[in-house]
Amino acid sequence: MNLYSLRRRAFTLVELLVVIAIIGVLVALLLPAIQQAREAARRSQCTNNLKQIGVALANYYNAHNVLPFGAARNVVDILANDNLQAGWGWHSLLLPHMDQQGLYDRLNVGNARLGDMLTDPLLQTRLPEFRCPTDNGPATNDLTHFGTGTRLGTSNYVGSHDHHKTRYTDNNWTGVFSIESSIRLQDISDGTSKTIAVGERAYKLRNANMRAGVWPGCRRSGDNDCMDGLMVSGRSQINDAETSDNDRRESHSSNHDAGTHVLFCDGSVVFLSENIDHDTPDNSDTDPVSSTFERLISRNDGQVVEGY
Repeated sequence: MNLYSLRRRAFTLVELLVVIAIIGVLVALLLPAIQQAREAARRSQCTNNLKQIGVALANYYNAHNVLPFGAARNVVDILANDNLQAGWGWHSLLLPHMDQQGLYDRLNVGNARLGDMLTDPLLQTRLPEFRCPTDNGPATNDLTHFGTGTRLGTSNYVGSHDHHKTRYTDNNWTGVFSIESSIRLQDISDGTSKTIAVGERAYKLRNANMRAGVWPGCRRSGDNDCMDGLMVSGRSQINDAETSDNDRRESHSSNHDAGTHVLFCDGSVVFLSENIDHDTPDNSDTDPVSSTFERLISRNDGQVVEGY
């Protein structure tokens, strides 16, 4: 075999460029499909997280005959003989029902105030059950820092509070969670399959700070930052990154394309379009329940809701 025949078998420069071009085209065609498959898997995991929260809420209700409060400003009686110290939020109360009894016990949720536990690194624990896998936010969140710089574990799942806005100073909220709330199933007269229990909030969306939430709770439960870390309202349209900071941190959002997941009080999970019928409220203290999204948030508005 001579040198000439060896050279005849080698790739020419043109052939090499053609092969590279073909590979480039294949990558360009396959990459979006791969990314879509990965996002589909992340959305499925997010759905499963919310379903797990739904099971935990049901188990909590079976144990206490009431849904957990959104947050506690004072020592709270779940039942006449079942006190819980101030500061903890609804996520913490669910820990024993989410295979986290050990963390619940080590934090001493039933006996210690959250404000007395701020130096405990356990409050910064990353709990995958409370994180949307599509969200790239940090493991800890400074949303509720108590004036000490303390960071708490991030949660992308927040309790449904009101169709209008976060209410820090009155009891006119229309959702399922609030400060020292005690909602029973009979209070959800619109139906558990038509009432949102938990929604999503992203940490960032299109470079806008949405701020997500936290899972341990909040010592200063009347503070707006604190309450926003645990609960969510219908203050602005889903995934509206262009509105004000105050509106964003009170509203539903996610890094999923074109919408967000919600958990209903019956344990079902639905992906709602960001274009759902939603009459965003003005800045007044009162606002009627007048759109599909608002009806899904309100537990007892008495209106028929469909088409979502």
